[in-house]
Amino acid sequence: ADVRAVQRRNVAASGAALGGCDVLYIGRLPLAGQRQLMASARGRGILSIAEADPACQSEAMFCLVYQPRGLSFRLNVDAVSRSGLRVDPRVLRISEGAR
Repeated sequence: ADVRAVQRRNVAASGAALGGCDVLYIGRLPLAGQRQLMASARGRGILSIAEADPACQSEAMFCLVYQPRGLSFRLNVDAVSRSGLRVDPRVLRISEGAR
């Protein structure tokens, strides 16, 4: 079994401390701050998930969508393409709006 340790740390919206990050989870942050973080992460191969951006305006790869029926997500294909990361096709199919 491949076991990896996860270390959580908070970073400023400037993104100066993104070195060594593999995943960027953006919580409640104004859109300008979200975009600033995403600009700092661009080209670094960081998986990005936005919590409070159901329209994916932050340019994160995955945007969570909270609805009464449950939680889903939207996939920003452009952000995935820019990241250089590969996303399993099964994930693409289950994203909200996929046909």
